[in-house]
Amino acid sequence: MQVSKSFSDVPEDHVCFGYVSGIFGVKGEVRIFLYNSDSRFLFSPRNVFLIDEKGIQAKFRIKARTGAGKKVIARIDGVESRESAREKIGYKITMLKNHLPVLPPGEWYHHQLLGMKVHTESGEPLGEIVEIVSAETEIWICESAEETIYIPYTDEDVLSVSLIDGIVVPDE
Repeated sequence: MQVSKSFSDVPEDHVCFGYVSGIFGVKGEVRIFLYNSDSRFLFSPRNVFLIDEKGIQAKFRIKARTGAGKKVIARIDGVESRESAREKIGYKITMLKNHLPVLPPGEWYHHQLLGMKVHTESGEPLGEIVEIVSAETEIWICESAEETIYIPYTDEDVLSVSLIDGIVVPDE
């Protein structure tokens, strides 16, 4: 099955964490790909939606754990065999945005940052955030018609983030 990384089939009120990428073991566990590989959010039991390639949603309880190497393994309630786990390959793992825990000041979910406008301190538009790359230092990728700007997320490189105004101001 070809796994789409498009979010166009994810409902607007959901946030997508990743997708089921394979099966693991013989008791119905699955391998999952997380878009934010550093996230431990799904390592506590969570109610999520699994969305198939047709956009059909089903609610499940899921709990992830680390596997061998960098693999992330998950147990989905009700999935008890390799066959039923195989049926879930390619399903997107989502949650309603309004069910996410409130973050402390100065922290944001990726879905809140994507699409935000990026301006200079003087208000000149630079583009908008189109991608976030998780690494030792997270990189926010800003694109405009003219250029792509890579903004490291550090206190020195990001002067302000306003969710209310929808604007990020990087250091120039």
